[in-house]
Amino acid sequence: MKLLIRHIEGILYFGSKKISLLRPALSLARIVIETYDNTLWLLNPQDPWERDIRLIALLKEEMKGYKEYIKNPNDYNEDISI
Repeated sequence: MKLLIRHIEGILYFGSKKISLLRPALSLARIVIETYDNTLWLLNPQDPWERDIRLIALLKEEMKGYKEYIKNPNDYNEDISI
């Protein structure tokens, strides 16, 4: 949780320094919010087995997304040119 707080502080710092850094800071903010949300969701149950089940479910969902991307990378149409 302390690390997430540090990330939020970093986002606020970069977002306030230059207007050109605001958009990347907002992209990072979404990642931090999702990580914070997942952390709270994983730590919420008192039963350690329930926490493990939630972690496995989260990892399974991520693997599903990776497999989907690997099967159909052209569906995502991301421009990686600089």
